[in-house]
Amino acid sequence: MSAPVADPLLAGLRAAAGTSPAEASEALGRLLIGEAAPLLWRTIRSQLAGVPVADQEEVHSAALLRLTEKLQQWAAGDPEVEIESFRAYVAATGANGCRAWLRARHPERTRLQNQLRYLLRHDLDLALWEGRDGGMLCGLATWRERTFEDTGAAGAASTLVPSMLNFS
Repeated sequence: MSAPVADPLLAGLRAAAGTSPAEASEALGRLLIGEAAPLLWRTIRSQLAGVPVADQEEVHSAALLRLTEKLQQWAAGDPEVEIESFRAYVAATGANGCRAWLRARHPERTRLQNQLRYLLRHDLDLALWEGRDGGMLCGLATWRERTFEDTGAAGAASTLVPSMLNFS
């Protein structure tokens, strides 16, 4: 017997999976078209703004395929696939697809990100910390306790690198 479904959006898929393959396929299609595809588009457009639409469509298709595979496994009761929040899972799948696309298209960007992360975590004079708004900031270690208003020009510099690194 399978565990109870925490997310109501997934309840219909699990129920249909217990009846027939055709009903399971239809329920999966409704879930993907009605819920997943629009949320994937919002996620991809927000993370890949300025990227040509054809490339965004490529990322969307790949993410939708990955999501389809995972939902089929979940509906079949695969214990390796855990989905507590369908919308969060879809958004994470879209974000992961965007990051994979960026890594593949811009390997030099990935190398730079990794080098900067390493530097910020291993140089005692530098620091990486969470700001009041939840975004990541970086700068001199002595700036860590300062507020944005206290830093002046340093505040602008401390927000530039994290946005480039896509820490938030």
